Amino acid sequence: MEIPIGMFSLSRSSRQNNLLYLFCLILSLVVTTSKAQVRQINQIEIPLNLWEDASQYKILSTGEQGLLFIRRFSGNTIDQMLITHLDTLLNKQWENSIPIPRFAVTVTEQIRNNIAYFLLKDRAEFLLISIQVSDGAYMLTSIKNPLLFNPTELSVSDDVILIGGYYNQRPLVFYYNFKQQKSKILPGLFNEVGELNQIKINDEGSIQVIVCAKNWDQRKSLWIRTYDTDGNLVKTTLLKPDPDKNLIFGKSFDLGNGKEVVLGSYGRYIEYARGIFSAEINLEGEPKITYHNFGDLQRFFGYLKPKHEARVMERNERRKLKGKKLRYNYHYVVNDIIPHRDEFILLGEVFYPRYTYSSMGNSSFSGNSYMRSQPIFDGYQYSHAIVAGFDKKGKLLWDNSFKMDHVKTMTLQQFVKILPFENKLDMLYVNDNSLNSKTILETNVIKNTVTTTLYDSNPKNTFTELSKLENWYGDYLFAYGALLIVNPVQQDGTRTTKRVFYISKILCQE
Repeated sequence: MEIPIGMFSLSRSSRQNNLLYLFCLILSLVVTTSKAQVRQINQIEIPLNLWEDASQYKILSTGEQGLLFIRRFSGNTIDQMLITHLDTLLNKQWENSIPIPRFAVTVTEQIRNNIAYFLLKDRAEFLLISIQVSDGAYMLTSIKNPLLFNPTELSVSDDVILIGGYYNQRPLVFYYNFKQQKSKILPGLFNEVGELNQIKINDEGSIQVIVCAKNWDQRKSLWIRTYDTDGNLVKTTLLKPDPDKNLIFGKSFDLGNGKEVVLGSYGRYIEYARGIFSAEINLEGEPKITYHNFGDLQRFFGYLKPKHEARVMERNERRKLKGKKLRYNYHYVVNDIIPHRDEFILLGEVFYPRYTYSSMGNSSFSGNSYMRSQPIFDGYQYSHAIVAGFDKKGKLLWDNSFKMDHVKTMTLQQFVKILPFENKLDMLYVNDNSLNSKTILETNVIKNTVTTTLYDSNPKNTFTELSKLENWYGDYLFAYGALLIVNPVQQDGTRTTKRVFYISKILCQE
């Protein structure tokens, strides 16, 4: 940290000046620390009727252009998609209503070059809605669905749209050229049961698709297929794991000059991850895979209490000294891989499914009745997030963790978001009307978890229906949610309730 010399004299012969120097240094540290904080700087509130399903509302970031607030209203024959554009101060700029078919299902969306694309599936065709962020002007494009497959992903360039999905559990990618109005299924896919890990269109127009599927040894591997701008297959690279491992998930990043790095998760079994891996692919297309067991990470167990973490780390060291393997198996999902300076930051979350049990009566053939316990799925419970930094050769540089308290959901989704700076990294998530943040610098913790209430109301009378957090632009994120607020009983014995949908602007100061 630099201290402005013009503020005071640095004469060593003067004790008074030395004391002044010390005072100013402490003051500077206090000011610097106080600036390193997360705070809510703006919020708007939209009233909700009791019948409105707030979970169907979506908000998309348009960067420094603001936000798109999307709502859908049902009609007798035609539905309406109402889109409101908010600027970065959360003021309304324009609003437009787009008619869409009654049974069209919204699949996914993407924003590119200040155009918002919405992909809808309507029976035997796709409907692509293109909206200009600047003024709300829109265009509808109808695209035939050749195999009636189920779409899950969308990637768009100026000339091409890629729709990824599945047909009988087999992954495929549908290619459609806007200018030529030609379409096809990308070759080399649609062969075996597998999962789409990545679909991307590079800046020069080439296409890359990563599929995770079992190879001839019945071990999950990664097939990286590269296509030219016309959708012709150029090359295939296979990432094959060691004999006792499966590659569960992976994403690739182009480093230029024919080199690339792949980051993801691996495991002994396909249902559980045992750690994270990195792979460097050279000019000849030969991959070199490095595995990092969860037990070998420095801060994987940092979500535990200090004494518990120390016991686990000591036990790991004893096992390694005895030549024993560390066999940690977790439900783990890779959520994001973010390029930052000369690093790639991998973010993932650890969870486990929860079940409740109910007793059910049955009768045997002999006529005797007995009770049996029936498991009922009760959601996914999250324990902590893992963040790790890799260099461009795939070397692990550091790792850290973030405890996730009381986070449970019925569908898997990303909760933790990260915002990297020059000298710190903020990790944040929203749950139950609370913003939780932690600040780290590689393996060090600068500030432990801080919790801030988003919507100011009496927590005893507030019931959270929805809460989400998304990256926005620069040092800003936005949070949104839906709440049911039950007011205290009045003197006449009546009680009033209200539902609100809020959007909050969050600043992470460096």
